[in-house]
Amino acid sequence: MADNSNYQFNSLLIRTFQPGAEDNAKNTDKLKYHYTSPDALLSILKNQKIFFTDIRFLNDKSEDIYLVKLILDLLDEKEKEYPTVREVTNELFKNNKNSDLQSLNVINIDYSVPLNYIPMRKFVFCTTTESDQLNMWNYYVHNGKYQGYNIGFNIEKLLKSFDTEEPRTADPFKVVFGKVLYDKKKQYEEILRLFEEIEIRKNFSQSLDYIVVQLRYYIDSYGAFFKNPSFKAEKEYRICIEIDDERLKKDKSHFSGTHNRKMKYDYRTSNGLIVPYIAVEFEKEAVSTIHMSPMTEFQIAKESIREVLNDYHYNGVQVRKSTIPIRF
Repeated sequence: MADNSNYQFNSLLIRTFQPGAEDNAKNTDKLKYHYTSPDALLSILKNQKIFFTDIRFLNDKSEDIYLVKLILDLLDEKEKEYPTVREVTNELFKNNKNSDLQSLNVINIDYSVPLNYIPMRKFVFCTTTESDQLNMWNYYVHNGKYQGYNIGFNIEKLLKSFDTEEPRTADPFKVVFGKVLYDKKKQYEEILRLFEEIEIRKNFSQSLDYIVVQLRYYIDSYGAFFKNPSFKAEKEYRICIEIDDERLKKDKSHFSGTHNRKMKYDYRTSNGLIVPYIAVEFEKEAVSTIHMSPMTEFQIAKESIREVLNDYHYNGVQVRKSTIPIRF
């Protein structure tokens, strides 16, 4: 069985993003928290589904491009080092202006990838490591009152939604999970580790085309886990689905596990946009807690949540109120 962040999975394609041993040691809490509105909370509990949003339609416009900016910035700083990396990036990004990439003045990167590389679509489910975070509650203030909730998911049980029945097998898509990296120093440390690996590959006489593909593969797999430090207060923890665009257009056979046959590709509206997403059905045991934002009607809200949990057979879920003191 694959061992990822102390979690056990049959699937070979459920993987973790963990850039440093220090962070690995700290990552012991299995609960991660998804902040949401009352309407969305009710929909999640009733339908037993969560939505993975196409990464291109998240709030941060630099999503999935920021890592490329970091790579190019670091190469500029290390002007006389990493010749193979420089050659590889020149090939991979040759259809773009580096200045546009570094200023994030681009919507889609025009990659130049040799061989038969299949571009992947990415869909993201966002959580945080913090259960009671004021800046997250602030997204759910309406008419001067807090109206938000978060669901505490057991991340290992949630990831079981993508697992395979047989050990050391794989479905035709990949799942990557882990904490988002905000600290610029740690981001550079991880990218320098990547640079060293690329130089080693060249020393072992791997072809330039192959190394270009490997760099594109890294960007596709882990680009969602590098974000601008200005977002660090969110302390985000993500699960990303990577899947070939062609598979999304086919019938349910492209989701081949027992659980993920229930995955569905669809569209919804958000902030005036039509947004692609994948709905994922999860096991009820994955829900551990419901936290309520600061509110005056705590007892009434708690009773209503308790009734929903009981009626839809969510067992052992703790319902808690925010401890943040707010003046209403």
